[in-house]
Amino acid sequence: MSQLCNDKIVKILIDTFIFLEFSDDEIINEDTSIELMEQISSDLQCMDDENRKYLAMKIKEMSILYGEDKRDFVRDLPNSINLI
Repeated sequence: MSQLCNDKIVKILIDTFIFLEFSDDEIINEDTSIELMEQISSDLQCMDDENRKYLAMKIKEMSILYGEDKRDFVRDLPNSINLI
């Protein structure tokens, strides 16, 4: 898989977590949002150590692409979803 494709997939993953975390109940039910975040996290935790570390590094690197209101959330995401 190309680096560009990897970066796009990581960005899509980050954007999905941001949507689920910051959307209000009129957009998505809070319980549904939490359930989906937990399922995605669980699936990601099944990756081998090398891929989890790589994904965590890419997420932290990409945090600079986001505004101040989301940057800390993105930077802390690998810890929040137990990648590292």
